[in-house]
Amino acid sequence: MNNRLDLIGLKDAARNRWPGILQAAGVDPKHLRNKHGACPVCGGKDRFRFTDKDGRGCYVCNKCRPDGGDGFHLLAAFRSCSFIEAARFVSDYLGGAAVTATAPSPEELARRKEREDAEQKRAWLNNRAVNLSTWRQAHPVMPGSPVGLYLRNRGLSLAEYPQALRFHPCLPYWDRGEDGKPIKLGDFCGMVAAVQAPDGALVAVHKTYLTGAGRKIDAPSPKKMSKPSGPLAGAACRLFPAGEKLAICEGIETGLAVHLGSGLPVWAGLNAFGLSQMVLPPEARQVFIYADHDENGTGQNAAKTLADRLTQEGRSVRILLPGKPGWDWLDVWNARASNDPQNEKDAA
Repeated sequence: MNNRLDLIGLKDAARNRWPGILQAAGVDPKHLRNKHGACPVCGGKDRFRFTDKDGRGCYVCNKCRPDGGDGFHLLAAFRSCSFIEAARFVSDYLGGAAVTATAPSPEELARRKEREDAEQKRAWLNNRAVNLSTWRQAHPVMPGSPVGLYLRNRGLSLAEYPQALRFHPCLPYWDRGEDGKPIKLGDFCGMVAAVQAPDGALVAVHKTYLTGAGRKIDAPSPKKMSKPSGPLAGAACRLFPAGEKLAICEGIETGLAVHLGSGLPVWAGLNAFGLSQMVLPPEARQVFIYADHDENGTGQNAAKTLADRLTQEGRSVRILLPGKPGWDWLDVWNARASNDPQNEKDAA
């Protein structure tokens, strides 16, 4: 019996049925409402949104899947299984639909790839214009600006601000209503951060929406990433120029805390996925990974993935982990007055 999966046919059969498929796998329906909320894979509060674009079960998690994925990716991540195992679950749910493989011809595969590549390039080109405009409209950070106030409110008093961070006076904030349609909630000032590809090109802009008093706005997700103008894998927010020694972390504020505490130059991956995929310059020979101590292990696993790759590249690597579950290095920085030796530990 031929039990190979026809993945193309299976994707077609699963279209518009993903809420039921995911609920059958154990995903709570509260995660499938096209509203910001906790991620069913890595937790949090508002990092996840199930969009179900084109009925394909699409989703985005700002921490574990910022590039987004479809229902198969979400199912595999939720069940901690391979893509093929997730596909077989879907096939079983659909009553064995699309099990027999009918492989497309090489010519058809080439045509599909050409169409997908052309569509992706058009989207990246449009996004590039928007991202460059956002960045050019922003200004250097000043101590009394909302960004300077925000960083000070987070316990980060800097003599000089990284050039990778700017103050934007008017950022539109979009969310989705109950019907799933986009709605504009207003215009806000904010901190914008340049996200650079390995070649140095601006590939995205990270936005933190702020009040004039330097507080995060009361919104479903006060931090957002722009649409990318190229692959995000390998990209980073280069807070300080890399040298022979370089510190790596997830968050921007965490990176500033690491710099204040260690004096090291820091690059931020912005999330666990970004940290694990970061591409470093050749001059960075000694790397210090300041990992988040996530209770579900997401931050630690991302640090281990990066460390293994960098070690294979011939670099010296250390993973440093806060001593308390749920803490990152900004928490450690702000608790430094307690002189608690349990606040940090070396994991490598």
